[in-house]
Amino acid sequence: MRRENEKGQAMVEFALVLPILILLVCGIIDFGWIYSNQITVTNACREAARYSSVHLMDNDGGDISGVEDDARALVSQFAPMLESPTVTFEDPDNTSITSDSDTVKVTVSAQVPVLTGITSTFLGGNEVKVSAESTMKIEK
Repeated sequence: MRRENEKGQAMVEFALVLPILILLVCGIIDFGWIYSNQITVTNACREAARYSSVHLMDNDGGDISGVEDDARALVSQFAPMLESPTVTFEDPDNTSITSDSDTVKVTVSAQVPVLTGITSTFLGGNEVKVSAESTMKIEK
């Protein structure tokens, strides 16, 4: 029992709901992508901190740059989709790691591109920073 003047009602309702639906789907896609990269950065940071805490004292208090380079390579191995992750090492008590340090703190951060252009307007740019920090006791 349809009246003659209600033929386009469904199309108008669909046109009103479609932008909201597209925004919702794009938000879900971007949130999933960013969250997946956050988990990847967290795992890579944890692995780099674990590697550094185990192998740091193998140098007998010498130069730790070899261990840092190996840990940076490990981060690149665990997070290959990140273009240029930043990896920093420090002693939480001091500013640099020495032979007297008890712990090592590794921080990994990277810029992740947003997949859809629609949600980038709400996020404030085309990239989102993801970062993780892990502190582990140096095994002596």
